[in-house]
Formats: sequence, C-alpha cells, structure tokens
Amino acid sequence: MSNRFEDEQLEIKQQIKNLEKTVKEEATHELNSNKFLETARKFTQIEELNLQILQAFVDHITVGRYQMVDGFKEHEIEICYKFVGNVNLPHMSRRVKHQMLRVFRREENQKRVAVG
Repeated sequence: MSNRFEDEQLEIKQQIKNLEKTVKEEATHELNSNKFLETARKFTQIEELNLQILQAFVDHITVGRYQMVDGFKEHEIEICYKFVGNVNLPHMSRRVKHQMLRVFRREENQKRVAVG
C-alpha cells in the first residue's frame, strides 16, 4: 500500500511539473505575441518593404529548392518572424495566385502612370 501511495505522489509531482511548464510556455507565448503587436503598431501603413521593416519583423527566411509545377519553377519559402515564429498561411491555388498577380500588376501600372 505504501508503494502505491508513493507512486501516486511521484505521478502527481510530475503532473505538477508538466503543468507549470505549460503555464510558463503560455506566458512566454503571450509575451512574444504582445511584442509582435507592439512592433506591428509602429508600421500601420506599409506601402513598400524596406530594410527597417524586415529587421523589425523577420528573424530569418528559408528558401527551399525549386520544383517544376505546370511548367513554372516553384520554391517553398518559409518566413520565421521575430517573437511569433513561423506563420502557416493557407495554400493558394494557381488560379488565385494568377488573379492576385494580375491585380498587383494592374495597380503597379496605375501607380507608374500617375507618377510618370
């Protein structure tokens, strides 16, 4: 009976350690999220990516090997942000990518015409 009691005590102590670790990790995550949001508030209307913005937000960027998909080279790009790490964005279909590129190019052309 004594052994069973001691085993239960050890198990409870281990559970307490695990819970304390989880609480500490969550507190750190919350603190990091707050730091990221503080940084983001400094740059409310980004129109052009520059070195200052990259240094404020990005820890590192990893570019994977390219693979040919439908005759196009595609690279997997992973951006690791400061304070929050990797952010997984939803997968975008090729059709949606092309639509977005067309809109982006149209906006860029309109800016050039307005400036020129």
